[in-house]
Amino acid sequence: VNWHTLYTHTTPHHTPLPTYAFQRTRHWINTDPASVPSASTGGRVAESALWDAVDANDAEALADVLSLPSAGDAGRPSWLDEALPAMSQWRRSQREDEALNALRYSIEWKAASRSSTVVPSGTWLVVTAGSDQESSWSRALCDALGEAGIDVVPLLLVGTEGHDRQKVGARLAEALSGPTDSRRLSGVLSLLPLTDVPHPAAPSVPIGTAHTLALVQALSDAGLRTPTWHATSGAVSVGGSDVPRRPAQSQVWGLGRVVALEQPELWGGLIDVPEHPDARSVAQLMTALATQIVDDGSPVEDQFAVRDPGLFVRRVVHAAAMGPQPERDAPPRGTVLITGGTGALGAHVARRLAQDGVERLVLTSRRGPDAPGARELSAELAESGADVSVVSCDIGDREAVAALLAGTTSDGHLSTVIHAAGVLDDAVVDSLSLPQLDRVLRVKAEGARHLHELTLDMGLELDDFVLFSSIAGVLGIPGQGNYAPANAYLDALAEHRRALGLPATAYAWGPWEGDGMAAEGDVEERLARHGVPTLAPEHALTILRRPAHGRQATVMVSAFEWERFSLAYAEARRRPLIEDLPEVRALLDDGAGGSPGGGAAADTQFAAKLTSMPAQQRAAALEDAVRSQVAAVLGHTDHHRIDLDRPFRDSGFDSLTGVELRNRLNAQIGVRLPSTLVFDHPTPGAVARCIEAELVGSTQDPAIATGQVSAADADDPVVIVGMACRYPGGADTPDHLWQLVSQGREA
Repeated sequence: VNWHTLYTHTTPHHTPLPTYAFQRTRHWINTDPASVPSASTGGRVAESALWDAVDANDAEALADVLSLPSAGDAGRPSWLDEALPAMSQWRRSQREDEALNALRYSIEWKAASRSSTVVPSGTWLVVTAGSDQESSWSRALCDALGEAGIDVVPLLLVGTEGHDRQKVGARLAEALSGPTDSRRLSGVLSLLPLTDVPHPAAPSVPIGTAHTLALVQALSDAGLRTPTWHATSGAVSVGGSDVPRRPAQSQVWGLGRVVALEQPELWGGLIDVPEHPDARSVAQLMTALATQIVDDGSPVEDQFAVRDPGLFVRRVVHAAAMGPQPERDAPPRGTVLITGGTGALGAHVARRLAQDGVERLVLTSRRGPDAPGARELSAELAESGADVSVVSCDIGDREAVAALLAGTTSDGHLSTVIHAAGVLDDAVVDSLSLPQLDRVLRVKAEGARHLHELTLDMGLELDDFVLFSSIAGVLGIPGQGNYAPANAYLDALAEHRRALGLPATAYAWGPWEGDGMAAEGDVEERLARHGVPTLAPEHALTILRRPAHGRQATVMVSAFEWERFSLAYAEARRRPLIEDLPEVRALLDDGAGGSPGGGAAADTQFAAKLTSMPAQQRAAALEDAVRSQVAAVLGHTDHHRIDLDRPFRDSGFDSLTGVELRNRLNAQIGVRLPSTLVFDHPTPGAVARCIEAELVGSTQDPAIATGQVSAADADDPVVIVGMACRYPGGADTPDHLWQLVSQGREA
């Protein structure tokens, strides 16, 4: 084609041609001769043929595999036709059990590997709000740190100061305005979570959770890159007789796991301590603070529990296998109450119970019978033979829940409570507000607390108390800084009830197929891209009706593609939480899961290589690196097609994908970029220039950087604007002013 003839009046355009013929990724079944089974695998082939015949319930095929006579021939054993159906049923049950067990995970606490007592060093900021429990731990810790020769900078938030990020930021600036500045800080230890009374302006949010959110936001606003540790007491259970005395404090654990993913440069970890400090517990806490890094500087453990026997660390492990399917799977007796019963997940549960033959179902939601699809669902369940009531109830209102329980028990025996109600109001932690946090906690956490306390006060003898939580509370999910705390609370509440001798199980579900909460926004798509596919409700809900050895109080139920998920989860820093899983350990041993040190060595080498390059070559290398990571975030295969000048917002970037890009670049290049990267530098080209400035300083001409330039000195007209500039990083320099001006021109 003569393109110049076609484009006579315009500049010729390059038209991308189909690249299928030159594609380097194979999608075909491997027919290489090397894949043909060898003699050593012959036994497996024969075994496979045997089970194929059993799966197909094919007696003739099974007889052929076993070299038995065909049907009608003399000598054919009579047991074959009788045993085959039983074998086929057993085989199906085994496969179903294997598939279900593969979805089930639990939390295990194991003794920390380091036994020697060590202490942190340098200068530490200790943040408190003046509560009694905080004060006892603050005094004990400050004394211990002082005796170890460590400089302590106290930050006391009084009254309403801790509720507001600006006020916390002002107090932080004041604390660091003396001889100690942020550059000298070795770490931050917050005792704010120890105060768990309700917040006066947001009753569903404990004050400690609200203070922690404001502190994290203020530290980010100040541009600090100091590991911050958050201490709780009674938020978690390490097993045995250990009781989670204060499940409300577990909300900080859920929030913290999201901060660790969104802002890893600010993350130290979580430490649960005894109610009262003593010499041993203080020494163990000091050890936890001091063992946060290994020799190459990469972070290691970030979730500790201080107990009398020693220091424990948190791990995700495979849950114990379920027991065999009961011959007669009796449905729950009496009445089953399902909160959020008209929602997508609650409706799936109701259908399953109705099919199993439950006597009576009470479904609640805020709108009750007026909820979308509620009347159709009620009619469908009634056709299955269940007595169904759909009731309007604000589960966050204690009086409304009390009236609901009274009405439910007056009509019959309430045997089972299933709390499936929940709402989403997602945001990254840096933009999360207290009202957003309150809205989610009110339904998920406060609703569960009301059900727990009121059924206990009423003396109801429940057979089961089921809480539907989420993997967001167990692992953390970027963008769910309010949803994760609510679900972490449900897990802790289940542990708390079990310690009291009451029935309880919290199921931390992965994303659901269909119209569940993960379908809102792009959560489902993002999780699938990172190795967390959706669950089929009819399959996963079978777990609710199956007994498990030990009946764990908390079970995470999710499908994981560990090769993908482990890379995404550990892209910013090492995650020991999942490293004891055999699938992840095998990837680490093979080098497929990233280096055990979190890639710090590779970062240093790449950064050193960049800084040694000539300016033009370095700019090209950075542009290529940024393009590659942008393509990875967007799921594109060809990073060369990423336009350096196209705004991120036009490519579909949002807060979460911006955080993912920032984490990827931090890990690859070894720089520390803000979580607002794609908003501060709105194009890939601008991000590349920002990283270059971080590595080698400003790339602008000195005359331009200081404003000493005229229009004649530049290719384009330049307007120098004099202004009082409070830059987010805290520095009011000409370089920052130029950066703002140049960004405005690009836009």
